[in-house]
Amino acid sequence: MKAEPIPVLGPSLPHQVHEAIGKAIEAYALVEGEQVFLIQSIIGSDYPTATIIAFSMNANSRRKMIGELLGHTYEGACPTHQGRVWRQAHPRTP
Repeated sequence: MKAEPIPVLGPSLPHQVHEAIGKAIEAYALVEGEQVFLIQSIIGSDYPTATIIAFSMNANSRRKMIGELLGHTYEGACPTHQGRVWRQAHPRTP
């Protein structure tokens, strides 16, 4: 008996789209690894502990926490990364 293909909802996507999605997933996995490294460095923990902390929350909460940890740990050491300094140096053009 020949196996039937699994039906897909909607039209089939070109292979380039699947390739782009795969590259995006790989890139974000690298971002998550760097976030764990940041947490590890900031709090002075080992990698497994930082991983537990990082993945105990969603991506947005993790991003906010890293920003708050950086702000708390390095307060006044460098300009904020929340866009104020960037927008002043690079105003929007219409």
